[in-house]
Amino acid sequence: MLCQCLHTAAAVEWLKHHAEHLDAFGLDHGPPSESTYSRLFAALDSKRFARAIGHAVRAWIKLGAQLAMDGKSCRAAHTREDGKPVHILTFVAAHSYECLQAVRVGKKQNEASAAQKLLPAILNDYPGVATVTGDALFLQKKICQAIRKAQKHYLIKLKANQKTQLIEAQRLLGRKRTPQYSLVQKNHGRIETYSAFATDEIQGWFDWPGLKSVLRVEKRTQWMRRGKRVKETVTNHYALTSLPADAPTLFSIHLGHWSIETSFAIKDNALMEDRHAVRSPVTALILSRLRSTVVSILAHCRGASGFAKTLRAFALDPEPIWNALERINL
Repeated sequence: MLCQCLHTAAAVEWLKHHAEHLDAFGLDHGPPSESTYSRLFAALDSKRFARAIGHAVRAWIKLGAQLAMDGKSCRAAHTREDGKPVHILTFVAAHSYECLQAVRVGKKQNEASAAQKLLPAILNDYPGVATVTGDALFLQKKICQAIRKAQKHYLIKLKANQKTQLIEAQRLLGRKRTPQYSLVQKNHGRIETYSAFATDEIQGWFDWPGLKSVLRVEKRTQWMRRGKRVKETVTNHYALTSLPADAPTLFSIHLGHWSIETSFAIKDNALMEDRHAVRSPVTALILSRLRSTVVSILAHCRGASGFAKTLRAFALDPEPIWNALERINL
């Protein structure tokens, strides 16, 4: 299945000529066809399948890990009932890209209610997780309370959905000009300058579970062409957290959250998730979970190389995949 996820004829052809790997699974007649996979996935319990894979990667989760949660719609996966894309909530270990859990968000649910239901079990299953991060949608008292009850910390983006807290955060940090921490990144014709500000003065102002400090990150982006600046934008991001007001640490956690967006981009662009038509929500969830596992394996194997380069190398010669699986004990 990992070879199938690479979507290359070379990978599948390689598997046909390495029968020893198929024999280990009792497949003495060659690799299964696409229709066989479809029937298999339709018969599986998607929730138990996702949980089983999450437990398989438990050993990869190091002490102090950061758990990022976010949702994604599989654009080519539509339910038979209403024809709407299947929406999946994913929990990913930031930086190392392990997907710990994934669940379909139902019609009468949203990402926040699904997260509130799943978080206690996830945090109990993965004691190495120290911090949970998420978009402003997840900034709700019950979610923060569940995280603190599990003796973990949270750092969740703050937007206008919590208007009172946002106004107070802007009052405390909006006018500060001397950053407590800064970072400059250059890539793809852009120069991005991050300035981080943090304060614990917000503590005690609101009845909010475990609230200790607020973070503001100013992002200044300059678009360059032939060495000249052609455009500049400035945006400000705020977050509430149960952690102390240490700007470098909070900024690192804030920036690390976006690794979940990187994993989504790899699934879309390299593994073609949004182009793979699926009519069963069960199959959509299982395929999404498998692709997330492929991203995790690529993260463990890429070394100094990028994801795209590692993926191309595996597509031409999938032999290193098996060595990697043995090395990471999957």
